[in-house]
Amino acid sequence: MNDKDSNRIKKVYETVVAAIIVAAIAYSIFEILPLLGIAPGNVSQASNARFYEGFVYNYSNVINPSCLILTYDPTLFNINNRTAAQMEYLYSPAMVQNFSDHFKCFVIDYGYWCYTPSGCPSIDNSNYKPIINRTFKQDNETFGFYYILNISKVANSR
Repeated sequence: MNDKDSNRIKKVYETVVAAIIVAAIAYSIFEILPLLGIAPGNVSQASNARFYEGFVYNYSNVINPSCLILTYDPTLFNINNRTAAQMEYLYSPAMVQNFSDHFKCFVIDYGYWCYTPSGCPSIDNSNYKPIINRTFKQDNETFGFYYILNISKVANSR
């Protein structure tokens, strides 16, 4: 066997090995694809999260632009030209004082995350005035925006 034949056999061997490796990788990807491609409708949280997101997009404009919105998802409001901060700041008297120095009114976003274990403060009292709300009928969850009449009461409630 000469060098030319030896090189040809080596190239064929390398090509076969590369083809086997590519086939093994392709097969592995093909096998896991069904696990990665879950339809959003099959995820229980997806439909109410989409409903809530649509609620924010469609109704955040009814909130007075001079108010600070306390929410678990400030970005949704920021992209809708509203000022928002994380809900957790509501429980810090120092942050509430800082916000009070800069904003005339406060709104709580009683949204999707209020129905998770992290929860939201109870809005079943006279410290909250409804702006607008909508109910996601599938889960009977009501999302809404509420003016906070006395933010100090909320800050000291935890």
